[in-house]
Amino acid sequence: MNSKTEALIQLRSTHSFGRDVNNCDTGLSDSLCSRNHCIIEYIGNTWVLIDHSKNGTYVNNKKVEAKRVSLNKDDTLTFSKKGGESFIVISTEPPQPFLINQSKNHFIQLTSNNILPNENHPELLIYRHNFEWVLEHDKTVKKLYSHDNITLNKESWVFFPNDTIQDTVTHAINGLSSIHRYTLYFSVSLNEENVQVSIQHHDDTLIDFGYKAHHHILLILARQRLLDEARCIPDSEHGWIANEVLTSELGIDTSHLNTHIYRLRKAFEEIKFPQTPVERRFGELRLSTCPFIIKKGNTNEQYMMQ
Repeated sequence: MNSKTEALIQLRSTHSFGRDVNNCDTGLSDSLCSRNHCIIEYIGNTWVLIDHSKNGTYVNNKKVEAKRVSLNKDDTLTFSKKGGESFIVISTEPPQPFLINQSKNHFIQLTSNNILPNENHPELLIYRHNFEWVLEHDKTVKKLYSHDNITLNKESWVFFPNDTIQDTVTHAINGLSSIHRYTLYFSVSLNEENVQVSIQHHDDTLIDFGYKAHHHILLILARQRLLDEARCIPDSEHGWIANEVLTSELGIDTSHLNTHIYRLRKAFEEIKFPQTPVERRFGELRLSTCPFIIKKGNTNEQYMMQ
């Protein structure tokens, strides 16, 4: 936080300070500051200041002699002997993904699954899938990259994933190694009014999601996978169904569908399921690839990954 203006700065995982306002994340106006003065970087669960300046950087009025120092909450940073601009560390939490409206210096903190601006007025879905960020808007589904521009509420926002290398590698290893350890179970009433969903881990741990309205979406998508398997469609293309077909079958509009999908993803995210339950591409969606069993009365239908 700027100690004079109290303007907040949302740190990137690697965040630069300097007089070169075109290339630094935060510009400094003091003539004693270097063009690329210093970097604050998240390294090994700690925010570290790395000094690149000619005249020095100061933490709590002490010059950073070793050219790098770990930062703590309430530390004060200054960029010359004379003081000038100063910043206070108000949090040492790990870097988080966010959107920034640069004209207003407004931030939206993101999680791995987001509906914007809110569930009552769903305009965008932004979420993490297979270690990449994805934006959904109307029928458009596209990958998101750092510094991409997004229009929300008729205003321009810039996306920052704030991933660290360590985060990316860990997610990849955990996700790829664990998806085969889960089986998705559907328990469907005879009149199909109620759909219970649960997940069983290979160690027999059972997570019960209970009966939810949005479980009907998963059931329809699961049955589409079974249908495509019976038709001998290639495995990679199993399960895709048009948005219009799904909304028609459910009797809801696209906005309502997006809200349901957000809630599904949120529920699976809370149990740290290794992937999003629903995949999307232009105009279509499907149940993500995982083994599942549908039980209705005395009938069981199974889908097993190859």
